[in-house]
Amino acid sequence: MQKQVAEKLWTKDYIFLFLTNFFMTVGGQMLMSGLPLFALHVLDASDSQVGSLVAVYSFAALLIRPFAGYSYDQIGRKITYLLSLLIFALLAFGHLTVATFFWLVVFRVLTGITFGVASAGGPILAADLVHPSRRAEGVGYFTLSLTFAMAIAPYLGVAIIDTGNYYGIFTVTGILFVLSFLSAALVKYPPQPIKKAKFSWESCFEKRILSVAILTMLMHVLMGGILSFAILFGEELGVPNAGWFFILNSVGVVITRMFAGKIQDRHGPRPVILFAFVMLVLGFVLLSLSTSPPLFYISALIIGLGNGSMMPSLQAMIFNMVVPERRGAANSTYFAALDIGVGSGSVILGFIANHTGYATMFLACALFLVIPFLCFWFYTNKDYEIKAAEIKALEVE
Repeated sequence: MQKQVAEKLWTKDYIFLFLTNFFMTVGGQMLMSGLPLFALHVLDASDSQVGSLVAVYSFAALLIRPFAGYSYDQIGRKITYLLSLLIFALLAFGHLTVATFFWLVVFRVLTGITFGVASAGGPILAADLVHPSRRAEGVGYFTLSLTFAMAIAPYLGVAIIDTGNYYGIFTVTGILFVLSFLSAALVKYPPQPIKKAKFSWESCFEKRILSVAILTMLMHVLMGGILSFAILFGEELGVPNAGWFFILNSVGVVITRMFAGKIQDRHGPRPVILFAFVMLVLGFVLLSLSTSPPLFYISALIIGLGNGSMMPSLQAMIFNMVVPERRGAANSTYFAALDIGVGSGSVILGFIANHTGYATMFLACALFLVIPFLCFWFYTNKDYEIKAAEIKALEVE
């Protein structure tokens, strides 16, 4: 059985891991926001070509998820994590050589593969570093590194592009990835029990968390709608600075992260997730009714309260349902469900929006929440309680 660290949460190793994820996410999101402008103005790409950059990146990340989980469980957390971060940095600097759209696509595929591996490592290591009694709290606080990064990165990326130095964004992101690698190298990784297993689909996916994976997929259908259409809806309403939707959404996420993890560690996921459902229904209804900036911004904050409770709660649940040596596979299964949900949600909700408008589409999101709620109440929560109790008994032994 893996020896757990002391109950103190903000240890030196945890802080370095937090910084690792922060630097990596800032760099990744800066590339995400800056590359469309680079492609349009430097490479003379078309709108459809720009859209393909997101598609190939997401598809590459999704394909590598199973292999990433296997590598973290079978090859080792440290070597997999550090190597992926180092390659990330090299690829960022490699963008400085891009002179055609073809090579930009090649680099996006390679970066998507690397992101699929690197992004899976942080939550696994966070679960390894914190004591079981504070796991939900630890995973929740850790994901704030992503929240903070996503709030500032798009603005930094666009700000660099606005200076006219389009290639400058690749230098800055490369430096950020180097900082991420150095922070990760300073983490003292806990001893990792490894049970050698031949590569197979069973070794890549974790069936024990299927109930949580299904719920995760359903919830991220809605996130696909938010990511794709919230700003477009704001522009349709004439909201100035519609990008503030995501900043206020991040504020809501930060607020709930301050208490949701502690509540889950003491009372289980049910009260946290029920609160999340209430906030999300309210938020999507208000968003669908928005006709002015105040209501649009308020809905962003409320949806953030729901997301900030729901998403880290689900991730903490999967780590409580498996033994340490299967956390890599469990996390990859979780992220695969997330990717499928976001991707399918963007397509399905886009179809609805084209035929009914954004307001009706967001109201449909509120109604859709009945399905994941029933899934949680009658299936996921009961399955979680049984399997988490089994793992807790092993940890006590």
